[in-house]
Formats: sequence, C-alpha cells, structure tokens
Amino acid sequence: MGLVSYTLNGAMDELCALQAGLSIASPRAEIKKVWPLPPSAKMLNDTPCFINFPRLLPVTFRGNGLLYRDYEVRMQLFCPNLSTEAMAMAYLFEEELIRALCVSVSLNGNVTNVATLEGEAGRLEWGGKAYAGIDYRLVFHMAEPQVMGP
Repeated sequence: MGLVSYTLNGAMDELCALQAGLSIASPRAEIKKVWPLPPSAKMLNDTPCFINFPRLLPVTFRGNGLLYRDYEVRMQLFCPNLSTEAMAMAYLFEEELIRALCVSVSLNGNVTNVATLEGEAGRLEWGGKAYAGIDYRLVFHMAEPQVMGP
C-alpha cells in the first residue's frame, strides 16, 4: 500500500463537485455554477452559485513523521437576488451542504477530514450587485507521512 498524498487541487475538485450537486425541492432549484477560484466576471449571471477562496493555514511539522496541512476555504453562496425568498433558499441549500459534507467527510478521500464549517448569512455583493447568501468558512485537514530530516 502506497503513502497517502493529498493535493489542494484534488480537494478543491471534490469540494466543487459536491457544491455543484446540491439541489433543493421547494422552491425547486439547483446550484448553477461553481467557481473553484474567484471569477473575473463582473456579474453573476448563473445563480444560485458558489465562489471559493482557498487559503493555506499554518503547516505543522511534527516529529512523528506526519506533515499536517490545514486549508480554509471561504465559500460564498450567492442566491438570485436580495430578498426574503432568496435568503430562505440559501438556508435550504445550507441544510443540503451540511448533509453532503456528512456523507463525504473526507471529500471522497481527497483530505483526511473536513474539520469545521461555519457561516454568516446576509447580504453579499459581487460586481456592484447585492445578493442574499451565506459566507462560509470550511476547514479541512491533510495529514500525511513524510520523510523528515534530523
């Protein structure tokens, strides 16, 4: 059996696939677009959508031969407009997001585990337009064996 090797690209691909697969029944809606990195687009024509902003947290080198990398992904869920109905839609998508993360806590083997998810609901802006949405912070861990020197 080979060593586990995690990559940010693999984790982000799986996270984006998970986001793209979210849908709600009432009102009937699905995620129309997912950006793994912030788009250059000034307007968001396809909503509801997610925009992701990954960042590396401190890397920990331990004497036990494991390298610990943690990443935080700021995930912004944008719903069609700034209204009570759009905010209600965002809350329904949040329930589906939590369920999906419970099913794939390792992002299909691309991370050791998803550690935390937190978010703040309210007004989000993109390209000068206001949207209802949720600004999330998702943290995941990658722990993998490494050959370390003295």
